[in-house]
Amino acid sequence: MGKKRHRKKTNEYRQHRQHKRWGKRRKERLATGISSINGYKGSTVEDDTIAIQRVKWIENDFDHKQEKGEHSDADKVTSNEVITSKEFFERFVAERKPVVISGLPESKEWGLSKWRGDEGLGYFISRAGDCEVKVECKSSQGHFGAGLPKRQLKFREFIGLLRKGETQHYLTTQANEEDCVVAPPANMLKGDFPDRPALLGNLISHRINLWMGSSSHGTSSGLHHDFHDNLYLLVRGKKRFTLFSPIDTERMYTHGKPTKIFWNGLIDYEPCRSGANRRADGAHKAEVANFKLSEANENLQQLEAKENVAHDEIEAAEAKVNACMEEMLEVGIDGDDDTHQRDSGSGSRIDDDEDAKGVSSHPDSFSKIAVGELRGFVEKGIIPASHPLIQHTKPLVVTVEAGEMLYLPAGWFHEVTSFGAGIPFSDSESSSSPAIHIALNYWMYPPGQRDFDHPYEDGYWDHVTKCRGIW
Repeated sequence: MGKKRHRKKTNEYRQHRQHKRWGKRRKERLATGISSINGYKGSTVEDDTIAIQRVKWIENDFDHKQEKGEHSDADKVTSNEVITSKEFFERFVAERKPVVISGLPESKEWGLSKWRGDEGLGYFISRAGDCEVKVECKSSQGHFGAGLPKRQLKFREFIGLLRKGETQHYLTTQANEEDCVVAPPANMLKGDFPDRPALLGNLISHRINLWMGSSSHGTSSGLHHDFHDNLYLLVRGKKRFTLFSPIDTERMYTHGKPTKIFWNGLIDYEPCRSGANRRADGAHKAEVANFKLSEANENLQQLEAKENVAHDEIEAAEAKVNACMEEMLEVGIDGDDDTHQRDSGSGSRIDDDEDAKGVSSHPDSFSKIAVGELRGFVEKGIIPASHPLIQHTKPLVVTVEAGEMLYLPAGWFHEVTSFGAGIPFSDSESSSSPAIHIALNYWMYPPGQRDFDHPYEDGYWDHVTKCRGIW
């Protein structure tokens, strides 16, 4: 009996000490700006010495040449490491870890070489010159992302401004009435890039954008995060990214109030403009339930239209419909709304297309920390008095050169300083060429699970993409 009492007291003492440690850690997290809403489980910037990895992706054409022994000197890997699409997913996408990929794709499905030099600007005009675009305007503080009204003009007019060295406007993400995946003016450049690059494996593109601006001394985007995974291909110029992990969300002083940080870095805000019960991949459970019910009803109707269908099979299909209806009741909708319309309306309101908000204001995802304060902290360790929690963060700075790609998972905060290049690829351009920077980016729905073959738990995003259309 004495031994049992001793063991009981020992266990109680251990539990007491454990709870004490947990309480202490919780207090420490709260004091440094991390609360219970932060469920992020991905990579973080663990120490000041960490450096972003640079790898090279093996395209299918290169794989084939390598197997046949036909690759030339131009095919040789110049980076430290070479990865496949599956390795890219497992090591970076699943782990929510940024990475720089050396070399833009050069296989047959890519034609980015046409975008180079002043000839590339002429090419843009010939293919998409009459396309209407909305460009951001630089703030009085000299940076973009300040929530100012966008200016609408033809793409050729915007290129004309850039050729003259004008630096007050920036072509960023565009909204289009059709809500297709490829946004204007990129949708006029079909054939120059694929809508689903092999590198991205089974990830599904939400939006594909062309980015253009002019800056010889560096122009800032402001500190913010995106709601989707981002593959950023830099064709011309140079960009410096200052990154912060989603673990630092509550230290970033966003204009919106975060209510939840998912395991993969996706961030929700209060009030949630698109409804509660979002999944980690960005889908709303109500919309998914509607989609599943539609599928179940369609399956049941097909079975009932057939002859000689087993009674058990009909019963199973009816049970599936009933289960989907129960799921819809749980998430609080009646199922009468069209799934695609609900997603198009709500999904684009909380994503990276801030123009869809319809008002001139700072988006929830932008930080209140001024660019000057941010640079003072990153470069000199100066802690801004009005934003002291930033002292508990560890920024990661990486420069992306023309001919490189940056993968950035959803929820990673980033301030981007863009530098144009007068001579981006060849000696054919004069040194007086305007300092233009050009990029193409893919926003993908963040994966809901760490599975290369099935990054999403169902076919909902595939369904939405088919409804929206690609081009």
